[in-house]
Amino acid sequence: LKHDLFRYSSNIHTLTLGSDLYRRFGAYLHVIRPQLRFVYPGNESESPVAFDTLDASVKRLFSVGLPEKELTFSLSNYLYKNGTLLFYDRMSQSYFPDRAFRLAQLQNELQLSLFGYTLYNEAVWVPQFHRFRRLSSRVSGASGNLRWSLGHTYQKRLADRPRDLDANDLYVDLRYRYSKHVDFYGSLAYSLEKKYSRYWRLGGRYDVPCWSLEAEMRRDIVPRPEGFSKEDSFFLQLNFRPFGSIGTGRRR
Repeated sequence: LKHDLFRYSSNIHTLTLGSDLYRRFGAYLHVIRPQLRFVYPGNESESPVAFDTLDASVKRLFSVGLPEKELTFSLSNYLYKNGTLLFYDRMSQSYFPDRAFRLAQLQNELQLSLFGYTLYNEAVWVPQFHRFRRLSSRVSGASGNLRWSLGHTYQKRLADRPRDLDANDLYVDLRYRYSKHVDFYGSLAYSLEKKYSRYWRLGGRYDVPCWSLEAEMRRDIVPRPEGFSKEDSFFLQLNFRPFGSIGTGRRR
Protein backbone atom coordinates (compact mmCIF):
# COMPACT_ATOMS: atom_id res chain seq x y z
CA LEU A 1 0.00 0.00 0.00
CA LYS A 2 1.21 3.51 -0.81
CA HIS A 3 0.55 4.87 2.66
CA ASP A 4 2.70 2.12 4.17
CA LEU A 5 5.64 3.47 2.15
CA PHE A 6 4.94 7.19 2.35
CA ARG A 7 7.37 9.23 4.46
CA TYR A 8 7.23 12.97 5.11
CA SER A 9 9.68 15.29 6.82
CA SER A 10 10.04 19.06 7.11
CA ASN A 11 11.96 21.69 9.01
CA ILE A 12 10.70 25.06 10.25
CA HIS A 13 12.83 27.90 11.62
CA THR A 14 11.47 29.95 14.54
CA LEU A 15 13.16 32.89 16.22
CA THR A 16 11.68 34.52 19.34
CA LEU A 17 13.00 37.66 21.00
CA GLY A 18 11.48 38.98 24.21
CA SER A 19 12.10 40.17 27.72
CA ASP A 20 10.28 40.83 30.98
CA LEU A 21 10.49 44.39 32.28
CA TYR A 22 9.18 44.92 35.78
CA ARG A 23 8.88 47.55 38.48
CA ARG A 24 7.63 47.27 42.04
CA PHE A 25 5.40 49.86 43.73
CA GLY A 26 5.08 48.80 47.37
CA ALA A 27 2.78 45.77 47.39
CA TYR A 28 2.25 46.05 43.60
CA LEU A 29 4.36 44.56 40.82
CA HIS A 30 3.98 45.69 37.19
CA VAL A 31 5.40 43.44 34.45
CA ILE A 32 5.67 44.39 30.76
CA ARG A 33 6.52 41.64 28.28
CA PRO A 34 7.26 42.70 24.66
CA GLN A 35 7.94 39.84 22.24
CA LEU A 36 8.82 39.46 18.57
CA ARG A 37 8.43 36.07 16.87
CA PHE A 38 9.53 35.16 13.34
CA VAL A 39 8.57 31.93 11.56
CA TYR A 40 10.37 30.94 8.36
CA PRO A 41 9.47 27.77 6.45
CA GLY A 42 12.34 25.48 5.59
CA ASN A 43 12.33 22.41 3.37
CA GLU A 44 10.02 19.41 3.10
CA SER A 45 10.49 15.94 1.68
CA GLU A 46 8.02 13.30 0.47
CA SER A 47 9.20 9.80 -0.35
CA PRO A 48 9.10 7.36 -2.03
CA VAL A 49 5.78 8.58 -3.49
CA ALA A 50 4.27 12.07 -3.68
CA PHE A 51 1.54 13.06 -1.27
CA ASP A 52 -0.77 14.06 -4.14
CA THR A 53 -0.79 10.45 -5.44
CA LEU A 54 -2.35 9.11 -2.24
CA ASP A 55 -6.06 8.38 -1.97
CA ALA A 56 -8.22 11.05 -0.35
CA SER A 57 -9.04 8.75 2.58
CA VAL A 58 -5.32 8.15 3.18
CA LYS A 59 -4.37 11.85 2.96
CA ARG A 60 -6.37 12.49 6.13
CA LEU A 61 -3.89 10.32 8.03
CA PHE A 62 -1.02 12.73 7.37
CA SER A 63 -0.35 16.38 8.16
CA VAL A 64 1.90 17.91 5.51
CA GLY A 65 2.85 21.36 4.29
CA LEU A 66 4.90 24.28 5.53
CA PRO A 67 3.59 27.35 7.36
CA GLU A 68 3.70 30.82 5.85
CA LYS A 69 6.37 33.34 6.66
CA GLU A 70 5.07 35.17 9.69
CA LEU A 71 6.23 37.99 11.91
CA THR A 72 4.24 38.50 15.13
CA PHE A 73 4.58 41.27 17.68
CA SER A 74 2.92 40.94 21.06
CA LEU A 75 2.82 43.15 24.13
CA SER A 76 1.57 41.95 27.52
CA ASN A 77 0.99 43.82 30.77
CA TYR A 78 0.50 42.19 34.17
CA LEU A 79 -0.25 43.80 37.53
CA TYR A 80 0.14 41.81 40.75
CA LYS A 81 -0.62 42.66 44.36
CA ASN A 82 1.23 40.56 46.96
CA GLY A 83 1.67 37.82 44.35
CA THR A 84 -2.00 37.80 43.24
CA LEU A 85 -2.79 38.72 39.62
CA LEU A 86 -5.14 41.73 39.52
CA PHE A 87 -4.97 42.75 35.87
CA TYR A 88 -3.57 41.63 32.55
CA ASP A 89 -3.74 42.91 28.99
CA ARG A 90 -2.41 41.00 25.98
CA MET A 91 -2.20 42.39 22.45
CA SER A 92 -0.80 40.70 19.34
CA GLN A 93 -0.52 41.53 15.63
CA SER A 94 0.83 39.29 12.86
CA TYR A 95 2.38 40.25 9.53
CA PHE A 96 2.54 37.88 6.52
CA PRO A 97 4.95 39.21 3.88
CA ASP A 98 3.81 36.80 1.13
CA ARG A 99 0.10 37.63 1.34
CA ALA A 100 -1.70 40.20 -0.80
CA PHE A 101 -3.01 41.81 2.40
CA ARG A 102 -0.12 41.46 4.80
CA LEU A 103 -1.63 42.53 8.14
CA ALA A 104 -3.53 39.75 9.92
CA GLN A 105 -6.13 40.24 12.62
CA LEU A 106 -5.32 42.32 15.69
CA GLN A 107 -6.19 40.57 18.94
CA ASN A 108 -6.54 42.03 22.40
CA GLU A 109 -7.75 40.52 25.65
CA LEU A 110 -7.82 41.88 29.17
CA GLN A 111 -8.98 40.79 32.59
CA LEU A 112 -9.49 42.80 35.77
CA SER A 113 -10.15 41.28 39.20
CA LEU A 114 -11.36 43.73 41.81
CA PHE A 115 -13.63 43.67 44.89
CA GLY A 116 -14.47 40.01 44.38
CA TYR A 117 -15.54 40.45 40.74
CA THR A 118 -13.74 39.52 37.53
CA LEU A 119 -14.22 41.41 34.27
CA TYR A 120 -12.96 39.88 31.01
CA ASN A 121 -12.98 41.30 27.48
CA GLU A 122 -11.71 40.03 24.12
CA ALA A 123 -11.66 41.94 20.83
CA VAL A 124 -10.52 40.73 17.39
CA TRP A 125 -10.19 43.38 14.66
CA VAL A 126 -9.58 42.49 11.01
CA PRO A 127 -7.84 45.38 9.16
CA GLN A 128 -8.56 43.86 5.74
CA PHE A 129 -12.32 44.29 6.16
CA HIS A 130 -12.29 47.11 8.74
CA ARG A 131 -14.60 45.02 10.90
CA PHE A 132 -14.58 43.30 14.26
CA ARG A 133 -14.56 39.54 13.90
CA ARG A 134 -15.31 38.96 17.55
CA LEU A 135 -16.23 40.94 20.67
CA SER A 136 -16.74 39.10 23.91
CA SER A 137 -17.28 40.42 27.45
CA ARG A 138 -17.92 38.59 30.71
CA VAL A 139 -18.35 39.53 34.37
CA SER A 140 -18.28 36.90 37.09
CA GLY A 141 -18.37 36.73 40.84
CA ALA A 142 -19.43 34.75 43.89
CA SER A 143 -21.77 35.31 46.82
CA GLY A 144 -21.68 32.71 49.55
CA ASN A 145 -22.18 29.29 47.94
CA LEU A 146 -23.34 30.77 44.63
CA ARG A 147 -20.96 31.41 41.73
CA TRP A 148 -22.24 33.23 38.64
CA SER A 149 -21.13 34.55 35.28
CA LEU A 150 -22.89 36.88 32.83
CA GLY A 151 -21.58 37.62 29.37
CA HIS A 152 -22.17 38.73 25.80
CA THR A 153 -20.56 37.49 22.58
CA TYR A 154 -20.69 39.12 19.15
CA GLN A 155 -19.17 37.29 16.19
CA LYS A 156 -19.29 38.16 12.48
CA ARG A 157 -18.58 35.79 9.61
CA LEU A 158 -16.05 37.39 7.26
CA ALA A 159 -14.90 36.33 3.81
CA ASP A 160 -11.53 34.94 4.93
CA ARG A 161 -13.22 32.44 7.30
CA PRO A 162 -16.55 31.45 5.71
CA ARG A 163 -17.14 28.58 8.17
CA ASP A 164 -17.51 30.95 11.14
CA LEU A 165 -21.03 31.44 12.47
CA ASP A 166 -22.63 34.81 13.16
CA ALA A 167 -23.57 35.33 16.81
CA ASN A 168 -25.00 38.02 19.04
CA ASP A 169 -25.71 36.18 22.28
CA LEU A 170 -26.23 36.80 25.96
CA TYR A 171 -25.40 33.97 28.33
CA VAL A 172 -25.53 33.27 32.05
CA ASP A 173 -23.93 30.47 34.09
CA LEU A 174 -24.82 29.60 37.69
CA ARG A 175 -23.33 27.07 40.11
CA TYR A 176 -24.54 26.50 43.66
CA ARG A 177 -22.64 24.53 46.32
CA TYR A 178 -25.43 22.89 48.32
CA SER A 179 -23.09 20.95 50.58
CA LYS A 180 -19.55 19.64 50.72
CA HIS A 181 -20.44 16.89 48.25
CA VAL A 182 -23.36 18.27 46.22
CA ASP A 183 -23.33 20.95 43.46
CA PHE A 184 -26.12 22.18 41.22
CA TYR A 185 -25.55 24.18 38.03
CA GLY A 186 -27.37 25.69 35.09
CA SER A 187 -26.75 27.89 32.08
CA LEU A 188 -28.69 29.69 29.37
CA ALA A 189 -27.72 31.35 26.08
CA TYR A 190 -30.11 33.77 24.37
CA SER A 191 -29.75 35.08 20.81
CA LEU A 192 -30.46 38.83 20.62
CA GLU A 193 -30.68 38.59 16.84
CA LYS A 194 -32.96 35.54 16.59
CA LYS A 195 -34.99 36.40 19.72
CA TYR A 196 -34.90 32.89 21.20
CA SER A 197 -32.79 30.78 23.54
CA ARG A 198 -29.95 28.98 21.81
CA TYR A 199 -29.69 26.41 24.58
CA TRP A 200 -30.29 25.78 28.27
CA ARG A 201 -29.00 23.12 30.63
CA LEU A 202 -29.59 22.02 34.23
CA GLY A 203 -27.50 19.54 36.14
CA GLY A 204 -26.11 18.36 39.43
CA ARG A 205 -23.10 16.51 40.77
CA TYR A 206 -22.48 14.35 43.84
CA ASP A 207 -18.78 13.94 44.64
CA VAL A 208 -17.04 11.88 47.33
CA PRO A 209 -13.39 10.74 47.48
CA CYS A 210 -13.91 7.34 45.80
CA TRP A 211 -16.66 8.04 43.29
CA SER A 212 -18.91 10.73 41.80
CA LEU A 213 -22.23 10.90 39.96
CA GLU A 214 -23.31 13.64 37.55
CA ALA A 215 -26.59 14.14 35.67
CA GLU A 216 -27.56 16.85 33.20
CA MET A 217 -30.55 17.80 31.04
CA ARG A 218 -30.08 20.04 28.00
CA ARG A 219 -32.14 21.56 25.20
CA ASP A 220 -30.56 23.00 22.05
CA ILE A 221 -32.45 25.24 19.63
CA VAL A 222 -31.16 24.47 16.13
CA PRO A 223 -31.89 26.92 13.25
CA ARG A 224 -33.48 25.35 10.16
CA PRO A 225 -34.29 26.76 6.71
CA GLU A 226 -37.88 27.03 7.92
CA GLY A 227 -37.86 28.07 11.58
CA PHE A 228 -35.99 25.96 14.12
CA SER A 229 -36.06 22.60 15.89
CA LYS A 230 -35.56 21.57 19.51
CA GLU A 231 -33.08 18.84 20.44
CA ASP A 232 -33.31 17.45 23.97
CA SER A 233 -30.58 15.38 25.56
CA PHE A 234 -29.83 13.74 28.88
CA PHE A 235 -26.40 12.98 30.29
CA LEU A 236 -25.58 10.63 33.17
CA GLN A 237 -22.08 9.61 34.24
CA LEU A 238 -20.73 7.55 37.12
CA ASN A 239 -17.02 7.85 37.90
CA PHE A 240 -15.03 5.34 39.95
CA ARG A 241 -11.63 6.66 41.02
CA PRO A 242 -9.11 5.63 39.80
CA PHE A 243 -10.66 2.85 37.71
CA GLY A 244 -12.78 4.66 35.12
CA SER A 245 -16.22 5.94 34.19
CA ILE A 246 -19.48 4.69 32.72
CA GLY A 247 -22.14 6.96 31.25
CA THR A 248 -25.08 7.36 28.97
CA GLY A 249 -26.45 10.05 26.68
CA ARG A 250 -24.29 12.89 25.45
CA ARG A 251 -22.69 15.99 26.90
CA ARG A 252 -21.47 19.16 25.12
